[in-house]
Amino acid sequence: MTSKVEDICETLRRKYGVNEYFYPKISMDVDIPYGLEGEVNGIVESLKKAGFEINVENVFHVMQMKKKLLDRYRSSNEGKRAFQDYSKMISEYVKPVGVTIPTDLMFINLVVILLLYLAGRFLGSFLDEAGKIFARRMLIRNRKKLSKELNITDIEYDFFEKQVIKLLKDKTKIEVLVEDIKEIKSKRCVSKTRKESLEKQNS
Repeated sequence: MTSKVEDICETLRRKYGVNEYFYPKISMDVDIPYGLEGEVNGIVESLKKAGFEINVENVFHVMQMKKKLLDRYRSSNEGKRAFQDYSKMISEYVKPVGVTIPTDLMFINLVVILLLYLAGRFLGSFLDEAGKIFARRMLIRNRKKLSKELNITDIEYDFFEKQVIKLLKDKTKIEVLVEDIKEIKSKRCVSKTRKESLEKQNS
C-alpha cells in the first residue's frame, strides 16, 4: 500500500473512529483482503477514475455511502431479494475464483462505483428527473467501457445497470446519499476552480 493510503487509514481511525466493524456484520480484518488498507485502496482507485480529489474526507464520504446502502438494502425485502439475486447470479454465471469479499459488500461496491462515475459527469442532482434521465443514458452509452473497467460480465453489467436506475428512482434510498455525493462533488469543483485560476495566472 502507498504511504498516502496508510495516512488516510490512520486519519480515518483517529478522526472518524473507523474500526474493524464500520460496516455492520462485516469484519474488515477477516472479510476484506488487506483489511482497512485494502478497502481504502479500492475507494481511492474509484475516486481517481471518477475524477475526484483523493483525500480522507472523500474516502470517508464513500464509506458512509456504502454503509448507508448496506443498511437500506438489508432492512427492506426488495433489498434482500436484490442481494439474493446477485448471490445466485455469481454462483451460476460468474463463479469467482480465489478470495472474495462478502457478496452483499461486492454488490454495494459496484453500485457505488457506478454512482461515483455518474456523479463525476453530472453537475445537477440525482433527485431531479434530469439526473435520472442522464444516468440511464450514460449507463447505456458506456456499457462496454464500464464493464471492461469494472472487469464484470455482460450479465453482471445488465444487473447493476438496472439496480442503479432502480436506486435513483427510489427517493428514500437516494436521499440518504445526496449529502455525501454533494460533498464529494464539491471537492472536485474546488479542485477544478483552483486549476482554472492557476491557468489564468500563468497565461
